[in-house]
Amino acid sequence: MKNKKILLIILILAIVAIVLGIFAYCTLQKNREFETIAVFIKEDYSNNIDEYTKQFSSISYIQNVENVSKTNFEKHLNNNKIYEELYPSSIKDEMINEFPEKTNIISLTIDKRKTDKFIKKFKNKDYIEKIEKNQKIYSKVLEENPNIKIQAFFFRGTSDSEIQKAKDIISKMDGIVEVSIYSKEDALNKLSETLGDNKELLEDYTGENNIFPDSLIIQISDFQEINNIEEQIKNIEIDNKSVIDECRHTNSTLNSIVKSLDF
Repeated sequence: MKNKKILLIILILAIVAIVLGIFAYCTLQKNREFETIAVFIKEDYSNNIDEYTKQFSSISYIQNVENVSKTNFEKHLNNNKIYEELYPSSIKDEMINEFPEKTNIISLTIDKRKTDKFIKKFKNKDYIEKIEKNQKIYSKVLEENPNIKIQAFFFRGTSDSEIQKAKDIISKMDGIVEVSIYSKEDALNKLSETLGDNKELLEDYTGENNIFPDSLIIQISDFQEINNIEEQIKNIEIDNKSVIDECRHTNSTLNSIVKSLDF
């Protein structure tokens, strides 16, 4: 009988210890802070990115691992209910189109106390270019995507030769990837396609009655230089005459939204 009481006491103490252990573990987990870091894989090793993703996934203090890609970016947007309530689906589609199909970046959600340990362990690996602490890696990729374009609109009455001269000047500027002419006819045809069955609404605006200005579509390589490049474009003169009426980002709406994303 005495042995049974001892065993019962031991069992109760064991249960209490387990409960306290679980409570302590849950408290510890609750108090853990996580942050996002970005691991940039060198171009020569980018074909092995899935292998590195699996390797990082096996580390106990890393909560989440994913390749930064168009597919995963779309998943984040689809899971962002607040975002869907604020912006139309067309904006989401445009953002997805702007995002590159693949990158050489792996995003890690890591225990903040272990970040320095991870960086110290992996920063000198042959396949790693750099490791950055970045809370908004997807936003950063979208902002740095080279498919950033400026549309420069000409004053009405600008001649074809003046448009070509302006195009040649811009093509020689630093940070310019490509420049193409987007004529007023192109703009009218684009709107006509958009209107579909209602395109007859534009019948009175063809030829000399075309209400659209000629413009240039300019692709730049560095998002950070967009304001500087726009300023240079606005100041272009042909034969001592200003020819550029205004500049717009073709994805100016995106730029403001990108800064509000939390991933």
